[in-house]
Amino acid sequence: MSYHTRLLTSHPMFEFTTLFCTIDDFFQKNEAIYWQYLKQENPKVRQRSGVLCLSEIIFIAVWYKNSQLHHFKAFYSMLKRFYSKLFKGLPSYQRIVYLINQHQLALQALHISLASNAQTTCAWVDCTYPYVKISVFNVINL
Repeated sequence: MSYHTRLLTSHPMFEFTTLFCTIDDFFQKNEAIYWQYLKQENPKVRQRSGVLCLSEIIFIAVWYKNSQLHHFKAFYSMLKRFYSKLFKGLPSYQRIVYLINQHQLALQALHISLASNAQTTCAWVDCTYPYVKISVFNVINL
């Protein structure tokens, strides 16, 4: 096992199957609401089906934040090299960065839903993408 593979898998509290199921369950309930909200905000937005579904895009972003790698490009190259079989098809680095930036609102909605179910009062702020307009839409809790 290489050093980079250990970095992706050595986090003891990170079980990516459980995490993906949680994210996927959330978006099965809320994805239609999310796209409807985006359509109301900007009627020119088209909902095209891509290779990755919304829950997979958000999962990659959350997985990166839970990894010990500090550069997304290094994380994504390791993901493509060692875990590409977990996804239908991984887009290029530039495209995944665009998709994650485009769906920051969905990531925020997931965070609000998970935080509302948590027993702690800790707040988490992601300042990775400071120029993203954050809006709020109604979310069905898990």
